[in-house]
Amino acid sequence: MTQKFGTIRRWEVALRRTRRRDTQRYRCHQCGRTFSERPGRGQRYASDLLAESVKRHLEDRSSFRIIAKRLSELTHRRFGRMTGHRALTRAAQACKTPIEVAHELKPSWAGYLHLDGKGIKLKGLPAYAWTAFLAQDSTGDVVHVALFEGSEQRETIRDFLLVVRDELHYPIRGVISDLREEIFWAVQQVWPGVPHQGCLTHTLRLIDDYTRYAAIRRQRWQQLQRWRRWRDDTPILHRHQVWYHMGVRQIRQRLAAIKQAPGVALRLRRRARIWLSSRTAEDAEVRWSRFQHTSTSARSSDERALVHSLRTHRAALMTYLDHPEMPWTNNRIENLIKQLNRRLKTLEGVGSPQQARGYLYLWSCYHRFKPYTDCRGRHRHKNGKAPLACAGVDLTGLDWFTFSQKTNS
Repeated sequence: MTQKFGTIRRWEVALRRTRRRDTQRYRCHQCGRTFSERPGRGQRYASDLLAESVKRHLEDRSSFRIIAKRLSELTHRRFGRMTGHRALTRAAQACKTPIEVAHELKPSWAGYLHLDGKGIKLKGLPAYAWTAFLAQDSTGDVVHVALFEGSEQRETIRDFLLVVRDELHYPIRGVISDLREEIFWAVQQVWPGVPHQGCLTHTLRLIDDYTRYAAIRRQRWQQLQRWRRWRDDTPILHRHQVWYHMGVRQIRQRLAAIKQAPGVALRLRRRARIWLSSRTAEDAEVRWSRFQHTSTSARSSDERALVHSLRTHRAALMTYLDHPEMPWTNNRIENLIKQLNRRLKTLEGVGSPQQARGYLYLWSCYHRFKPYTDCRGRHRHKNGKAPLACAGVDLTGLDWFTFSQKTNS
């Protein structure tokens, strides 16, 4: 048995003003102790202020030091950075999973699935000890996100795709990913026969790496800069002198040597890029035969490795020719991971896998409600619409943070 035992008067710091709150106290007849029943015991800050700190972190990419300073100026009360960090942790723990969001909102996805992963650094563990793996629809909506221990393994990616197929009922039409064998194997295990496009952007980077084009370009740029300095530092009246023309001749000889030394690599790079830019199957066949002819001149190990890689993945790189609506790059999910990196840098470390998983859920929910602002070309119609809205979901009257919390549903 208990009885009322007075009240406790406290002041709660809210976003707009400081409010007085009275908490009822009770006394137990058996033990004689007093207690109170209220959520968030010992909490000085209102829920709207804590929600504002979480929103500012995700929406503005602000660090908690900056957020604490701005909220302290707004409320004229001290707001510590760790208070905002704890609010983010609690919001991440109470966040809905992508599966729960999909079951509640029922988005209509386009069917072209982008796949990629990113290493997550946890406190006290080596880099890439955990991996975040993401699946994104071509509308921009995040289909699913998961946290794996270790690197991307075939079995873990397969289990991830099984969730996408069986629990999310994704209407698969095609898959776009990089040329990683683990992803190709997992896709064939879950969706055998589904078109799988290898990312052309990743392939172009691979070509530049194998041909060491960055080093060649840097050497050419240095010689061109030397030529400009030589010309600008020489007065016009002296440019007819023999010593000036000798200096120009030396620079030209170096430029010719830089271009001639890796001649086979540059020809391979040019032929491969022309082949990858094909827009019809007929052009692809003609350009591939030209690349094959040039590949017979490959001598170095890097050049032979490039030829072998393109021959191995030839069919996957040209899948989009048979499916005109399929994207041929993974740029969309690459930009998504770039946005995740920017927000992870503002955190002062992630302490545990549970916190990292909750943060991924909260960030993905925010991104699904965030409107596009700078789409161009054929995607210009998406400006002003969120990824979920592009997937056919009516977001009228929905606040992303309020919706993301399980306690508010």
